[in-house]
Amino acid sequence: MSGKSVLEPELTFYGKLASFEDLRKAAYVLRQAQYQRREGDLRIRVRKETDQAGVTKYEFTNKVGNGAELKETTVDTTEMMFVAFREWNPKGGMIKDRYVFPIDLPDYLVDGKPFELKWEVDVFPNGANGYHPWVKIDLEFGVQEDGSVVIPNDVPVLPIPFTHVIDGGSKDPVDRQVISNLYETMFLSN
Repeated sequence: MSGKSVLEPELTFYGKLASFEDLRKAAYVLRQAQYQRREGDLRIRVRKETDQAGVTKYEFTNKVGNGAELKETTVDTTEMMFVAFREWNPKGGMIKDRYVFPIDLPDYLVDGKPFELKWEVDVFPNGANGYHPWVKIDLEFGVQEDGSVVIPNDVPVLPIPFTHVIDGGSKDPVDRQVISNLYETMFLSN
């Protein structure tokens, strides 16, 4: 987290888990709470992240643009800033557990060094000591110092089985409505 603006190209999918047991295959889990404001192509977000050892950090991020042109700047922030931003955000935020599945691609190099390519599966509590079956799935690509994006020859296979998957970039009106409903009914909390 350098505070430097960087491209953050990623693929996003939405999936319905075949089995919650498959989440146990993750290398690690992060508990996240985040609140975001959006105005056109500008998004600002504050996030609280706690790892499995109980270590908590706070980040402030702004994102400008969309798709392959998305630029992101992240800096450390404080708990006080997190709380203030949460209170300023009346639409609620996302409370989630992020299950991380590293991808073994030893030849995937960014600036000549191995880059940790990984699937991030965000799972949302359902309020009844469990999770909603629908999840958000991200795959972020590496970016060279010259700004070029390094995309593997083939998109790696999803890390666990899903009964249904929607490409986050789909323009299909039915897919767009399903994605919108996921945010409204499962992903966003008040």
